[in-house]
Amino acid sequence: MKSAACFRRLNHLTCALLLGLALVMPACVPTRGYYYRPIPTGLHLCNKTSSTIWAAYAIARCEGCNDPDDWFGGTFVQEVSGWWQIAPGQCKTPIGYALNNGAEYFLYAHDSLGHVWRGNYQQNSVMGCVSRNAFTYVRQNNGYNPTEQCAIADKHKFGLIPSANYSSYTWSMLP
Repeated sequence: MKSAACFRRLNHLTCALLLGLALVMPACVPTRGYYYRPIPTGLHLCNKTSSTIWAAYAIARCEGCNDPDDWFGGTFVQEVSGWWQIAPGQCKTPIGYALNNGAEYFLYAHDSLGHVWRGNYQQNSVMGCVSRNAFTYVRQNNGYNPTEQCAIADKHKFGLIPSANYSSYTWSMLP
């Protein structure tokens, strides 16, 4: 019994304090040299490759819908935003707030070597209008704003990120 051994070696007050702290604050106990720290909410993109990656995301949601799974009766909104430059071994947080479980999140990323990451594009995907520079586009009711005039060459297929029911999600881009 560790508690009995503790009481034999230390005075009762010191041992009771140590045992009480271990019970009240288990999250502060180090594990393999690291202390627990909660992951902040949002979408986190991590580069596990040896080359720099540029990433963009798309959000599809329904504003004014009564049921998040039934998008009729509301306004369909798609927001596409990029580019986040992610160095090898680094992570970026393009969405720094809690993910909405009534929305769907999509990813498109590429590097200079021609590698492309698209989330689960075979399961579900959306076409997103992109630019060579930093951008944010918003469209409503399946029609782009006429001022955007997105050319076919400026559209990419974004794949679904399986983030349903999570307030935070990390997608790691592997070689």
